[in-house]
Amino acid sequence: MLRAVLFFATSLRASSSLHGRALSSVLGAPLWWFQANPVGRILNRFTGDLNNADEMLATALFETCQLGLMALAAFVALAIAVPWLLLALPLVIILAWKLRQFATKSMRELKRLEGVTKSPLHSRLIQAAGSLVALRAYGQEASLRHSFEKKLDVNASAWWWWLVCNRLFGLLLDLLTAVLVITLVFVAVGLKGEASDSAFAFALVYSLSLSGLIQYWIRQSALAESFMTSVERLCYFGNSLPQEKAPSVPANRNAGSDADVAASASASAAMTLPSIGTPRGGIVFTDLVVRYRPDMPIVLHGVSATIDAGTKVGIVGRTGAGKSSLLLALLRVNTIESGTITIDDLDAAHTSLRNLRRQVAVIPQMPNLFSGTVRFNLDPSGQHHSNAALCKALREARLLPASSTDSALTTLLEKEVEAGGENFSAGECQLLALARALLRNDATVLALDEATANLDHASDDAIQEALHNAGRARGRTALVIAHRLSSVIDADQILVLSAGRVAEHGPTTELLDRQGEFSSIVNAMGEIGATALRAQAESAAAARRAAD
Repeated sequence: MLRAVLFFATSLRASSSLHGRALSSVLGAPLWWFQANPVGRILNRFTGDLNNADEMLATALFETCQLGLMALAAFVALAIAVPWLLLALPLVIILAWKLRQFATKSMRELKRLEGVTKSPLHSRLIQAAGSLVALRAYGQEASLRHSFEKKLDVNASAWWWWLVCNRLFGLLLDLLTAVLVITLVFVAVGLKGEASDSAFAFALVYSLSLSGLIQYWIRQSALAESFMTSVERLCYFGNSLPQEKAPSVPANRNAGSDADVAASASASAAMTLPSIGTPRGGIVFTDLVVRYRPDMPIVLHGVSATIDAGTKVGIVGRTGAGKSSLLLALLRVNTIESGTITIDDLDAAHTSLRNLRRQVAVIPQMPNLFSGTVRFNLDPSGQHHSNAALCKALREARLLPASSTDSALTTLLEKEVEAGGENFSAGECQLLALARALLRNDATVLALDEATANLDHASDDAIQEALHNAGRARGRTALVIAHRLSSVIDADQILVLSAGRVAEHGPTTELLDRQGEFSSIVNAMGEIGATALRAQAESAAAARRAAD
């Protein structure tokens, strides 16, 4: 009992260590790795492979060790009873080992094939669960079922052949042990009178029990080796996945000095933000070259721009111009080949990812909501915002009427959010993400990537006004990518991107008067629309001059 408890406790610790390292490595992987690997493949590592390492492998290893000791004791007893068997035992052991090598080679590869073919099943199930409405609307249930059954057949075939190989291995081992028993009988007949009958009877009884013991022992050792493929796959996740880059050491420091790296991280962690109301969030892009993955083409080609602290900047460009890529580079999500990004004179390459991303509050086009309450989604880091702050953010995001009572606020804050925000509309999800960003007092930059794409014009205008007021009051910089020009026409500056390069950059009214690319985009709205946008830009510029 003590032996089993110690063995399985040690096995559980090893399995927990594998899981912890794999999970930490996956959470630290760059965004492009998740785009290149299906969710089903990742889930398969943490379900099927982890189950094999937790349960199946531990049991197989324990029984291999236990049965191996029992088989060794039986061999010793047989050798003592009938020493003549020592001549046949080496041959039997060699044959059994060769048979094991032959079988485990196939079983190992079949087990690996089963794990590989199981990942598409997880991926297909996840895709089907997320698109049930579309599948039923277009009557594609039969097509999906047929596709899933084909993948299931491939996975089941790999498992079935692994099972056949396992059973065939057992049959061959049975034949081998039968040969051992028959050999013992012939030895007993041939050496009659050389040894006592009781010794031969003892050896015969042990050989009969040894036949099943050897078979099960070798089979379990082969199973343990095949289950080690799951450990191999988990170790790959834990040790070989690409990781987001740590802060690099400035050029004037010794790159090999751990103390300098620690000092840089310490200085970054000790960074203090300016007081509320002080303009902050000045950004400088210098010759920025970016690609999404090391094996993909460059998407930003030498982008250089200076954004003053506390200003609102509209980022404009046609599809594929590099607008979202620029925001991702600001967060060091994609791969920066060369160039620099500084925020408030702090080089982003020399800042820890945690501190860098704390400075930027992002409102994406497809917001992410977590299972839990609305309060948890507004404050996932547990900064314990007061109800008054949460209420203000919800009202600014137009999720809570201005005349709402405390009970209405409590009801909304404690409302359950399903996984991915399934019980909220697309517009409500965007508004929740907006409220979450407005609560980030430590962020110096607000980044909106078409954050109001699912809202009507009236709500969009109200939200833009709330963002404008929040940014001005807290002195934060706002980077806005919008699908409507009316959302950015009142910006202090406009940054126009084209094919990954800066086409134009400057104050909004100057770009409109320059008759360049931005002016042509505005003119494409038609005479009435262009006139209204130009008037809105002039009005916003006049309001800024009056405020200054």
